[in-house]
Amino acid sequence: MLEKRMTSTLSKPERWLIDMFGGGESKSGAIVNTDTAIKVIAVFACVRLISETIASIRPKLHRKLKRGKEDAQDENLYHILYYLPNPEMTAFEFWQTMMFYALLYKNGGLAEIVRDNSGEVIELWPIPPWCWTQDRNPNTKELMYRIHAPDKQYILYPEDVFHLKGFTFNGIESFDPVELFKEAAGLTLAAEEYASRYFSNGTNAGGIVEYDGKMTDTAFDRYKKSMREEYAGLGKSNRLIFLEQGAKFTKITTPPNESQFIETRQHQVVEIARFFNVQPDMIMDFLRATFSNIEHASLRYIMFTIDPWAEKIELAIYKDLILPNKRKKLYAKFNFNKLLRADFKTRMEGYHWMIQDGVYSPNDVLELEDKNPIPGPEGDRHYLNGNMVPLEMAGTHLTKIDDKGGGNK
Repeated sequence: MLEKRMTSTLSKPERWLIDMFGGGESKSGAIVNTDTAIKVIAVFACVRLISETIASIRPKLHRKLKRGKEDAQDENLYHILYYLPNPEMTAFEFWQTMMFYALLYKNGGLAEIVRDNSGEVIELWPIPPWCWTQDRNPNTKELMYRIHAPDKQYILYPEDVFHLKGFTFNGIESFDPVELFKEAAGLTLAAEEYASRYFSNGTNAGGIVEYDGKMTDTAFDRYKKSMREEYAGLGKSNRLIFLEQGAKFTKITTPPNESQFIETRQHQVVEIARFFNVQPDMIMDFLRATFSNIEHASLRYIMFTIDPWAEKIELAIYKDLILPNKRKKLYAKFNFNKLLRADFKTRMEGYHWMIQDGVYSPNDVLELEDKNPIPGPEGDRHYLNGNMVPLEMAGTHLTKIDDKGGGNK
């Protein structure tokens, strides 16, 4: 919390300061900030899903050729993006962290760039969102980043940082995601608190006890003690209540199922999934899922959730990490093949057609299946179904046959 407090000013208050004065309170009464929002299971599931997906297919650096491309493994940036961005983090952990920041914090994720004497990137270090603010140089109006580390404060400029922005309309500042889904998360938190209190209080026998006469203090105390000991608590719920001397019990609480409690919680899962652009079945809500639509939902997730984030990251790498004199040759790209792998039978049928049509060689298929190639040049040969000929040669084979006195014109 100390580090968080260092970045906030009265003119530009951070979320923790807003929350301190009740600014994070939702209409349901629940306080919603990043710390409480991530405790909402649907929020955590969406953030984990997207961040782990991006981290698992993290981008590779490619070099453009006259025809096609190749992995630019001779470039240090290739290994930084795909294997080890700094001595303390793997690339999976780095991209998961950056996506966590981008999904839940205003202005996204920021990483400090360490360069060598030639300007090449040699390390990337994520900076926690509460340790930096975005500003402009008062003299040059250039964009700058004020870093508020526990031991020092300093300024970085755009060439010193890798900035992965969140949802933005001006390309500079991103929206605060928590502020946008505050009401949906607040209602979820309120429903969870209600459920917890409902079961911790235990008895479903909340109501009014009516007694025609007048109880003595001793009888009243004994009655209250009996009710607490016999009926209060989760383990004692749903017991029969025995009343003395003609007392009458009137139930006044509404059971959760009668107040559409379960439906409310289910609806909030969909609302939060909708905010993160995730299909509900991707976060284990199979209420409306069927066997036939799950595969299509997975494709929609890749097309409409992961692909936009992937392209945003690719362009951010091009802008912030690739030197200007290398941008015509180098670029970063995600490979979605891992996410699009079908079942074994479907994959084999697809490979069969790709080999038969001359698109893949046997070694191409082995590489996709993470197998060693066939030794020698044979594995790299491309084959074509013998019944197929180039379009410009269509009919010439029959003409030759006819010229030799066989076949029909």
